[in-house]
Amino acid sequence: MKILPKKADWLIFPSVHSDIHSQEVEDALIKKAQELFGEQQEGENFKFFLLTGSFLGAFGYTYSTVRYWPGTIRPESKKSGRRPVLDAVFSCISIYLSGLVTYQTDYDQAYAEIKEVLEKSGRPDLAEIVEEKLPFVSMPPKQMLKEGQTPVTPYYIIRNDEDLLLAELYPSVQLTEVVDSIRSRYTVFFSYQGYTAFGFFDNLPENARFGFGTPAKNFDKTPDEKGVMEFISKDVETLKDLFVALITAHQNSMLMQYKIEDYESLLNKILEYKMEEIK
Repeated sequence: MKILPKKADWLIFPSVHSDIHSQEVEDALIKKAQELFGEQQEGENFKFFLLTGSFLGAFGYTYSTVRYWPGTIRPESKKSGRRPVLDAVFSCISIYLSGLVTYQTDYDQAYAEIKEVLEKSGRPDLAEIVEEKLPFVSMPPKQMLKEGQTPVTPYYIIRNDEDLLLAELYPSVQLTEVVDSIRSRYTVFFSYQGYTAFGFFDNLPENARFGFGTPAKNFDKTPDEKGVMEFISKDVETLKDLFVALITAHQNSMLMQYKIEDYESLLNKILEYKMEEIK
């Protein structure tokens, strides 16, 4: 049996990209998130990790977080004996899922365009064949998929609308062997005006005010600290609204930004690690 390397030997850790931030904005986001998620039955707050970011250069990725996850540390500008494992894992999963969502979007658009061309050409019969065969991607028949399953994404959909998706990640991307404190694998994905945000939980906040069926409020204030604080206090009623505030704060450099210089290598290393484990 081959001995697997320790996670410190292969996991790529994020570093500080910019330490400029507003502690007031961060504290307000955390407090509002705790209000939206409610309490667990034991009376404790849910552990959560909210992230939004953007790709930088060829393979770089910068992100900001809002978190309540006691016992973990953030990336630091100085070298430390403790490593930000939670950041490395969740930022990696976010990059991974972002790529898959983009791929699915491109596929859906191409599929719709082909159907439209065939229907305008008077060939609805070919359009039906296209729909049956699901071109471009090797997919199992729909009959083989359980309700809520999608063939090109590694999660099971619990609930979703046009803007927000609540899902349970499949065990292949759970990575509990990397971070012992991740007890479950629940995630949310939010899309807003070309930006994306993710949330990860140590348990499922069933009674959270996610905002399904309700559009997120647009940020129509001045994008500065005062405007974001006002939006959080007066306009944020759902997780969707909170993500809008988080995205705005990140895009306007109000939160610390962390960087993964080469996310492709990180993904490859994790896949290699998983393959060794399977062997």
